[in-house]
Amino acid sequence: MSMPPLRVQHWLLFALLAGLFFAWGAWLMRGPQAPTPLPWLADWQARVLQPLAEERLSLAALSAQVEGELWLQPQPVEQGARLLYRGPVSGEEGLWQVQAEVQLSSAERASLVKAVGLAREEQPLSAQMVGQLAWVYPQWGLTVRVQDDVVLTLHAVPKRAMQR
Repeated sequence: MSMPPLRVQHWLLFALLAGLFFAWGAWLMRGPQAPTPLPWLADWQARVLQPLAEERLSLAALSAQVEGELWLQPQPVEQGARLLYRGPVSGEEGLWQVQAEVQLSSAERASLVKAVGLAREEQPLSAQMVGQLAWVYPQWGLTVRVQDDVVLTLHAVPKRAMQR
């Protein structure tokens, strides 16, 4: 028994099915949709992320954006400890936690550990310590100690001494 010949309608049905399968495959292979940017991210890009990338973000500028506290985190003996700044950021999306490491020289790190003591676990530091830390401006050769928005000490040295 032989099969009847295929008609034009059959060929159109095959073409339609093939087109549907190709369209379905293309739909499955499409790339991910771009997420909508967070509303506060553009402001943070200019005030926090760009200065951080350029290594010119100060603790004062970060604490102006996010109210937080300092934490001392123990590290292996050869590294001493890390000084971290942590604070919450709330937005429409929920609560975010910001953490930034405060860059310290080995002498500053040793002095901090000696003054505070080093526990086995992370420990929060006094809230007043954010205002008491020395602000260092190596491009001008200055170290400034500020407390309650009052300059307590201003120490000037040659710039080349600050860059060692």
